[in-house]
Order: sequence, then C-alpha cells, then structure tokens
Amino acid sequence: MSLIKVGWRAFIPLPLVTGVVGGVTGAVGSIVGQVIGNGGFECFSWKNVGIAAGTGFAAGAAAPYVATTYLGAAALGGTANLAQYSATQVSNSQALTTSGAVASVASGIVGGVVAGPVTRGSVLPFNERSIHFPRGSARDLNNQTDIAANIATANVLRSTAAAVISNADSGVGACECRR
Repeated sequence: MSLIKVGWRAFIPLPLVTGVVGGVTGAVGSIVGQVIGNGGFECFSWKNVGIAAGTGFAAGAAAPYVATTYLGAAALGGTANLAQYSATQVSNSQALTTSGAVASVASGIVGGVVAGPVTRGSVLPFNERSIHFPRGSARDLNNQTDIAANIATANVLRSTAAAVISNADSGVGACECRR
C-alpha cells in the first residue's frame, strides 16, 4: 500500500487521500447537481449531499486499486453512482426504478471517464528493490509523487466535473416538491 510520510512519524495511505478527494468532490457535485436540477434550493437535501460524500469517499478510496485504466474508472463510476442512487432513493423513501438505475449507471460511467484513472506521480518511479537505494525511501518518494499528482488542481477540478456530471438530475426520481 502506498504511504506518505507526514513529519517524522505519521503515514497517510494513498487510498485515504483519494478517498478524501472523492468525498469532497462528491459533496460538491451533489450540491451543484441539486441546485441546477431543481432550479435553486427549493428541494435541496443535505442528507443527499452526505450520501454523495460517503459514496465519493468509498469510490475514491477504491480508485488506486480499481481505476487504474479508463475502463476501470468508468466501471467504478457506474458502480458508485448506482450505489449512491440506491442509497438516496431508500433514504428518501422513494422507489428504486430501472430507468433511475440505468440513468445513474450511465452518468456514473461518463463521470468515471471524465475523472479518468488514478494518476501516478512519475513515469519513472524509484526502484523499490534496488540494492543502491533504501527500499523504504524509494517507496516513500514514489508515494509522495503519487499523492501530489492526485491532489493537483487539474485532477481535483476533473474529479469535481465528474461528480457534477454524475449528480446531474436526469429527471428520474425528482424530489417530491417538484412533482
């Protein structure tokens, strides 16, 4: 597992970092999606924002293992969006529908493609098995470049755009006050 050194003693795993990015961008995507989809704050739900943040965190944490290619990112996006749709519908006492599930998977796939695969910080990483360079140091340096690449402005903006796309209201399962 990739780790980053913080100070002299603490380490942060890469999945935790990508999870936090996924959670924050999921929440922002839900907020923007709700405001655009509902034409304002009339039907705004913080509960739905929390569900999006939790799902985004889980998907972000899985990303270093699953979203290593565009296909993996698309599959993760579709799966995460289906989970978010299901949790949102159930928590709001609304029916799960085939059309809602299909729309959620489709927008999640598009969002996954927009977000793209997890970025690795270096095309030429340090060799963690080299006899000429300490293994722990090579691992730490590789992880630091991976984390720096995944919290770079371009990646965070791309992830936010993907979350907005994934949270776009397709008109399926609109909130009760808009019916």
